Amino acid sequence: MEAIQLREELFREMNPMLDSEDMLRKMLDFVRSLFIEQKNAEKKQALDKIDHAFNQLHQMQGGELKGITAEDLLNEL
Repeated sequence: MEAIQLREELFREMNPMLDSEDMLRKMLDFVRSLFIEQKNAEKKQALDKIDHAFNQLHQMQGGELKGITAEDLLNEL
């Protein structure tokens, strides 16, 4: 489904609930939880990348992994 179609369906489903204060509160709480979940997922991804980089650094320091020179890295790009 395209975004426009999804938006239309969402509004169609939500419309009957917009007259109920209780339903509005529940929808608002749910939407907020979605944003929190997304932010937590993004933080976890960033921390996982940092953790991976430090693991590689420790492997290089221990001689288990060989690094490449900055020149070689630039040539790959």
